Amino acid sequence: MKGHLQRTHEITIELSSSIVRTTAGATVQGLYDQLLLKLGNESDLNHEIFRRTVNQEVVTQTLIDLVIVRRLPFSCVEWPELHAFTQALNPTARSFIPTSHNTLKTGIITWFIQAKDIVRKRLQSSQTKIHLAVDIWTSPSHDLLLGVCASFVDAQDSYHNILIGLRVVRGHSGENQWHALLPLLKEYMIERRIGIVIGDNATTNDTLCRTMAQWFTSEQKINWNQAYCRLRCVGHILNLIVQAFLFQTEEEEHFMAMYDQEDQNNDEPDEVQQKERASSIRTKMGVLGKVHNIVVHIRASPQRTAEFTKEAGRTIPLNNRTRWNSWYTMIKVLLQTEVTNVVRNYTARHVTSSTLDKRDELTNQDLTLLRTIKGYLEVFESATLFLQGQQATIERVYEAMDIITIHVNDFLVCRTIESSELLTN
Repeated sequence: MKGHLQRTHEITIELSSSIVRTTAGATVQGLYDQLLLKLGNESDLNHEIFRRTVNQEVVTQTLIDLVIVRRLPFSCVEWPELHAFTQALNPTARSFIPTSHNTLKTGIITWFIQAKDIVRKRLQSSQTKIHLAVDIWTSPSHDLLLGVCASFVDAQDSYHNILIGLRVVRGHSGENQWHALLPLLKEYMIERRIGIVIGDNATTNDTLCRTMAQWFTSEQKINWNQAYCRLRCVGHILNLIVQAFLFQTEEEEHFMAMYDQEDQNNDEPDEVQQKERASSIRTKMGVLGKVHNIVVHIRASPQRTAEFTKEAGRTIPLNNRTRWNSWYTMIKVLLQTEVTNVVRNYTARHVTSSTLDKRDELTNQDLTLLRTIKGYLEVFESATLFLQGQQATIERVYEAMDIITIHVNDFLVCRTIESSELLTN
């Protein structure tokens, strides 16, 4: 009897569910039939359904995000291929995807204003002082841009480190930087909430902080102590240490600076100038100059690059003056056994064909010296990675500097002993 009642209950539930599904299906079918009757044909009805399933606001914001994050030109909304793709997803896409770059530009400006207002409110409600990191960057179009990042903890106890401005600045001087920075602080209404300012070791940043302190005292009646509030970028400190190692005199550093500037300006030297430049770099930089000249020679033409890459399976990155780790990477790659062998064969061939100066050939002594240089620079590479981004907390900085101090002292002792043994022998 109990089993019979259980089965009857199950059948009742199943019948009830079936009735609900049938009723729901009938309701949907009824609505579909009503819309079909109203619109006249099934094609128009499907078109209307596709149109109504689109959230215009979401589509527009997603397109803006795509253009900004992937750095697409505004004219991408005029690409027939883009419209063909969107219409494959939704046949009514033509009615909601912008077709003019001006429409996209207007949308981005509107979004930027809204997003900036959100950032402003976050900054104004921060629980901490707002600490700034400032640096000047030269754009590909040779404009000087002052980048300003703000670090703070918001009302929800979340830490933020965000770019709040990238402003054109007239020059590197502290006064010029302040003229670009002050309007930005006023725009976000945070001029009374500034804490630490972090910048590289340039004296212009000392001037910037002194100018800030004077303004805070005279205009805001705030005692902002530039000696206490001015912090120096640890990445730049590491860079200065290695620059002092790589370039023993200001003349060498100035020469490489001029060389980098010529490359940025795309100034193509003639054959005579190239030989003079290679000779100067070899004279001033020693074995590092040799490596530099070899890599420049390899990269001087597509044919040479292809020749070297075919044998080595890769290229050797070229150094530049401002990024010391580019020197380390260049040496590190060259000292890979298979790459070293290819380099020696390559230089021998091109010395024979007179396209490369014989003085740029690497001897066994040169390779030994390069291994020593690589060993010295390795700890700085590790420290740079250890302290990059938001990892540069004060305890990590102290730890890294202690390790570097020990490393430099040990290196000096080893080199002194080696030099003494050479003199004795």
